[in-house]
Amino acid sequence: ELVSYMEHITDINRERNKKIIAQAKDLNSLLLANHITPIFLKGTGNLLAGIYEDKAERMVGDIDFIFSKEDYPKAIKILTEFGYSDVVKTAYNFPMFKHYPRMKKENSIAAIEIHKELLIEKYANEFNYNLVVKDSHFINGVFVLSFANKLRLSIIANQINDNDFYFKNIVLRNAYDVFLLSKKTNAKDAVNSLNK
Repeated sequence: ELVSYMEHITDINRERNKKIIAQAKDLNSLLLANHITPIFLKGTGNLLAGIYEDKAERMVGDIDFIFSKEDYPKAIKILTEFGYSDVVKTAYNFPMFKHYPRMKKENSIAAIEIHKELLIEKYANEFNYNLVVKDSHFINGVFVLSFANKLRLSIIANQINDNDFYFKNIVLRNAYDVFLLSKKTNAKDAVNSLNK
């Protein structure tokens, strides 16, 4: 019964991820048509880059992408005009350091996070858009982080942004991504390139 249930969950996730990939490609087309190039991050970026043997291997919460500081406000405006609105309705959006508050469009499978930074302010000058844009990969019509930067982000976003360094915690989803990415790039070199 457990195996049957896990297969059922996997099938549901595979279909969800196919829809997330289609949504990400639609977003990519919209933004490129408006002369803005997104770089897809985290789980969606990994799905688009094809690092998983089966699309169902990774559960994805939302679609994350990053823009230059100049394109960041333009992306928010374009996506708002396209029908995306704040997931949590507030009278005022307090400016967040890393990304705009999560947005969702009716009848879309996933929420989106529009990033201008990858890490909290203390570390933003070391790992940011200006660094990752230099060697981003163009795969199947979309830009994603290089494998080394994917690996770095999988580790440090979890350990630093989510404070897991302090809690002495790892997330198996991220650990699995690191495992797969370490087959595509030298993990030790990727991590040792960071100073802080």
